[in-house]
Amino acid sequence: MLNFINYLKITLLLALLTSCYRNLNYPSAEIPKEKMISVLADIHLAEAKVAGFTAMSQPDRDSITAVYYETIFRIYDVKAEAFDQSMNAYMQNPEELSKIYEKVLEKLQKDELGKSIKVESIKK
Repeated sequence: MLNFINYLKITLLLALLTSCYRNLNYPSAEIPKEKMISVLADIHLAEAKVAGFTAMSQPDRDSITAVYYETIFRIYDVKAEAFDQSMNAYMQNPEELSKIYEKVLEKLQKDELGKSIKVESIKK
């Protein structure tokens, strides 16, 4: 009877441990994190700029956006397929994607602050 109880305890413990297991084997991204931060920051700047072209038709804005993406990918030596694969990999790891976007926001805010300081120094 004691062996059965020990067996039952071990079985329940294993069942509990395996039910709580979370797969942490995320696919690796082709684009390293630091490069991805820069690429995403530039992409968001480009999209914000195109969003301001309100006098243009949507197809024209889409064409300009595509040119911006191609230019950004060329600057960072990134292929569109690698960008898509990396975004998919990072999206499967929400914690990592959140950290990346925190850095993207910091970069955008820092760039904006730098621009406003330059404008203020020019005005003086």
